[in-house]
Amino acid sequence: MISLQNIDHEEAFSENDLSLLSTLALNMGVALENARLYQETQRHAVEMAALAEIGSDIASTHEMEPVLERLAAKTRDLLQVRDINLFLLQPDGHTLSPIVALGKYTEETLAQPLQMGEGLTGDIARSGMAEIVNYPEDDQRAVHIAGTPQITDELECMMVAPLISRGG
Repeated sequence: MISLQNIDHEEAFSENDLSLLSTLALNMGVALENARLYQETQRHAVEMAALAEIGSDIASTHEMEPVLERLAAKTRDLLQVRDINLFLLQPDGHTLSPIVALGKYTEETLAQPLQMGEGLTGDIARSGMAEIVNYPEDDQRAVHIAGTPQITDELECMMVAPLISRGG
């Protein structure tokens, strides 16, 4: 919206002024949409470059842990988040072991394996469906990670997605 005020003159605006303002508003709208599309294109280019770099990392090594660490670091930068954790399902089919943790509570996260269906992460792993949890502290599935504060003043939001490999 564009709002103009004139407090110096009564009936300061004419139909011609309104027509000009409408034309300007249309042109500004087009310019804003072009700027939004340009930003979106730039964001997609950054994402594609990151994906290509991740693909190159994966192809260049057969060691899983360094690849997962680079994948986590690039994902963290790309999504601009404080924390990222990667869990892998162990051969027992029930244990989710933390393999990579980057962020505020790295040591605490790495020290606490989860069980399939346990906590938010374990429940989402069991369902196989990605999920956004805007208030994890209010979610009944939440499990406290030992060594982290029970109550925090920090606003928290989680996004969790299962890692699916070709083998299952």
